[in-house]
Amino acid sequence: GQELDASIEGKSAPNMIIDFGNVQHLSSAALGILITMNSRIGDMGGKMSLSNIRPEIFEIFRITKLDRIFTFHETVKAARDEMS
Repeated sequence: GQELDASIEGKSAPNMIIDFGNVQHLSSAALGILITMNSRIGDMGGKMSLSNIRPEIFEIFRITKLDRIFTFHETVKAARDEMS
């Protein structure tokens, strides 16, 4: 959380892409951090995208209805293309 926070500190309209390619487990604490970051980035006029998510991890977003507030892309490249 602190690293993500530091990466947008002092930037106007920051864009962030988080690659979930190596994520095998997602805790409720991590979900909370993602929700906070998405909100902060949006408030700053930026965008946050989540990419490369395994189906079992995406299911967590779907069940919690968080798939409605996050932007998802199959690849980091697809996320970059949308943000540019």
